[in-house]
Amino acid sequence: GGSDTFRGVLGTLIVKIFELNVGKVGLSEREAVKEGFLVESAIVPAGDKAHYYPETRDIIIKLIADKTTKKLLGAEIVGEGVVDKRIDIIATALTFGATVDQISKLDLAYAPPYAMSMDAIIVAANVLGNKLSGKTEGILPHQVAERLDRNEDFVLLDVRTDLEYKSGHIKGSKHIPLDKLASRAHELDISGEIITYCRAGLRAAQAYRILKNAGFSNVKYMDGSILAWTYGMEK
Repeated sequence: GGSDTFRGVLGTLIVKIFELNVGKVGLSEREAVKEGFLVESAIVPAGDKAHYYPETRDIIIKLIADKTTKKLLGAEIVGEGVVDKRIDIIATALTFGATVDQISKLDLAYAPPYAMSMDAIIVAANVLGNKLSGKTEGILPHQVAERLDRNEDFVLLDVRTDLEYKSGHIKGSKHIPLDKLASRAHELDISGEIITYCRAGLRAAQAYRILKNAGFSNVKYMDGSILAWTYGMEK
């Protein structure tokens, strides 16, 4: 006898497609918008283990949150690295209605064979938290691609090294390495829009801050940068 309440499911799933592990839990960005949420999201590449550990592999995490309550709504993760435990972490967090800030402060197990010193989920939550709080402003890769197709007026700024840029870059981008950006910021139009990118997003976010501190007001960085870019490159 007795009774219980079925709270529903989160739609948690994981599959393996050749070498890629693909997982999803909760709402996608499109589903969240359809449900009426005011959505903020972040795409964050990260290692599944310490970067110096031999078996480390990249994963790309997309977190979706409600701007109003700052509660997490869902996650999508893909990569050759360990995806399942990160999906399970988010599934647990969603079950208890966690905010992005609460996820960013989780105390997760760490050792080099298992995770970075700050786990990929915590890194992603911090990136999303910075966007939710207004500390940074990002733009998704597909939005950049659409704006390039429409020939909109903005500067797409590659802040990688000379060698990285020569190995392949997004067509039409301007190149100023991050370590030279502060001294060469005068080459950019301070009144124009600038979108920064790098390999994975970290240097793009640093470039965003350098330009903001130099007085540029219309700046964004591209989420995930090259690792999340699927629209072709040129040399």
